[in-house]
Amino acid sequence: MKDFVQAFSQVGLTILGGAVAAAFGILTVWWRRRFDAKNEFATFISITKGRIPKEGIWKFHASTKTEIRDSVSRLIACLNPKEVNLIEGAWAAYSGIDERKLDDQNEDDLRREAMARDRLPVPPKPSDVLKAHLDKLYESIK
Repeated sequence: MKDFVQAFSQVGLTILGGAVAAAFGILTVWWRRRFDAKNEFATFISITKGRIPKEGIWKFHASTKTEIRDSVSRLIACLNPKEVNLIEGAWAAYSGIDERKLDDQNEDDLRREAMARDRLPVPPKPSDVLKAHLDKLYESIK
């Protein structure tokens, strides 16, 4: 009987060790997947920010909507509900940028200076508008 108890305790400890190792492995894989997804998204946003042109900004915005939507969709599976709400809000703001805010004429510094001298409201540069929205997407995953 004593041998049975000793053998059972060894088997039980082996099974317990295996269960702990499995749980640790699952948590590590989950954490790594989340980390990699956020890192991939941050890299994508950074590259997109660097590609913002000086002309054709509205076309650029329209062409990146699908790419960013796909990237956000891949990332959502790895986020907690609070982060999902933040990134969905940032995505909605990016996808809903008004075309008038992305008018290429507002990128011209001379035109902007003339508007300021004439005391007309000077709209923000379209490239700055896009950068701010991309920054908002990036900040939503930090």
